Amino acid sequence: MDDQISLLKSLLKSSREYQLMFYFALFTGARAQTVGTIRIQSLYGILDSYGYLRLPIGAGTLIDTKRGKPMTLLVPGWLVKDMLIYSQSAESIKRRGRSFYGDTEENYLFLSKNGIPYYTSKKELIDRRDPNITWNTELSDRAKLISVQDGAALRQHIHEILLPRIRLNTPEFQDFTFHDLRASFGMNLLESQLQQLGAKSITSAIDYVQQRMGHSDKSTTMQYLNYKSRLDWKSQIQNEFEEQLFTHINIASNY
Repeated sequence: MDDQISLLKSLLKSSREYQLMFYFALFTGARAQTVGTIRIQSLYGILDSYGYLRLPIGAGTLIDTKRGKPMTLLVPGWLVKDMLIYSQSAESIKRRGRSFYGDTEENYLFLSKNGIPYYTSKKELIDRRDPNITWNTELSDRAKLISVQDGAALRQHIHEILLPRIRLNTPEFQDFTFHDLRASFGMNLLESQLQQLGAKSITSAIDYVQQRMGHSDKSTTMQYLNYKSRLDWKSQIQNEFEEQLFTHINIASNY
């Protein structure tokens, strides 16, 4: 938890799209491929009774997953609102104007200053080959190139920006990858479930985490429990991990 808080504090100095991408991974367990291919139109929906957007991803949607596996992410309502606010910002609109899909809600939510996605979707690769698809006439020169992105900009931001920033105050902070945010979500979720259900309901907790993480094999989920059992917890973790991390989130103030 201390490491996660250090990361969130360091993100406060990063640009808004990086903040939101990291938040999305940490609070939903999404992979970089999923975060990078979120479309604006996918965020319009009614929150459930718990305040979450049930976001379908994978096959049959515009948002990619590993091997196209279909699943549903639970996205906290506060994060959905902040992402939609960002989508209407002048900077976001300007970036869409330089991109392949133009200023439409079918476009990626997260784009670089040059209109390049952080992760190229499978659909874009198909659309670029389709002669019936009309490209955005305002494309930047870089966006005209079919340059397949695989999250390299996220990795670069971690190694060149975040880690040096964190280590100014915490020199011993270990290297991490964007995928580690997904693992952190899994551990947070498991801890929360065990706190709520109790040790007698470990099976139920594992089943829930497996479903939320989209693990095909339960043995993958069990690794979280095995890792937890080896840790020497020095302080009590609150039932809902979001409550501890939320104070370090840069949340929009205009809603």
